[in-house]
Amino acid sequence: AGADLFQGYYFTKPQLLNFKNINPSTVTILELLKVTFNKPFEFASLIEKVEKDPSLVARLLRLANLRCKTSNKEISSISQAVIYLGEETIKQFVTVLSLGNLSENKPSELLSVGLIRGKFLELLLNSDKKLREKGYLLGIVSIFNALIDVDTAFVIKELSLGDTIKLALETQSGQLGDYYLLCLKVETNDFVGIRGCINALKLKERFVMDCYVQAIAYADDIQTSYM
Repeated sequence: AGADLFQGYYFTKPQLLNFKNINPSTVTILELLKVTFNKPFEFASLIEKVEKDPSLVARLLRLANLRCKTSNKEISSISQAVIYLGEETIKQFVTVLSLGNLSENKPSELLSVGLIRGKFLELLLNSDKKLREKGYLLGIVSIFNALIDVDTAFVIKELSLGDTIKLALETQSGQLGDYYLLCLKVETNDFVGIRGCINALKLKERFVMDCYVQAIAYADDIQTSYM
């Protein structure tokens, strides 16, 4: 296209397909993610789904043991990993690994966009546990339409995402809307837009930039170590 570099939006533009054209393995991953995102979260259902995929089990245990390496404790089962790591961490691990499966035939930059968005939003919302978790999820699912080439409405429906995430994705409104809009402005280097969002959210510019730098480092670490 006569360009050497592309911004995140280039990689998040889906070539829309209908549900009948979606690979069966993709449907399986979406079903796993649906269990992961369910409220209330059911550990037993997640364990049952994960254990059907030996590759996912192996990678999840590797992630769990990397997280626990300083405690001299070996994690040898999914149920043990769930108990030791807790709900929020195990959900992030499953989401990240599923994201890797979905992105096998896509540019690696697309995966980076999702990981950066998720971590950036989580860090911005760190003081609110409920919103923090939703922020991470929002960032991750914001690229699903491009990963599986469907529209956003399909993603929202299939994963049973709540109104908070739906509003943020579709119209950048609601509790997470301004934070997601800020994420998009930072991603595209829209400095006027960044300033407007920062003022609206009453955030410090230095804090926002620090969060973004940490999010980039997180994405690099995940892709280098775990994918």
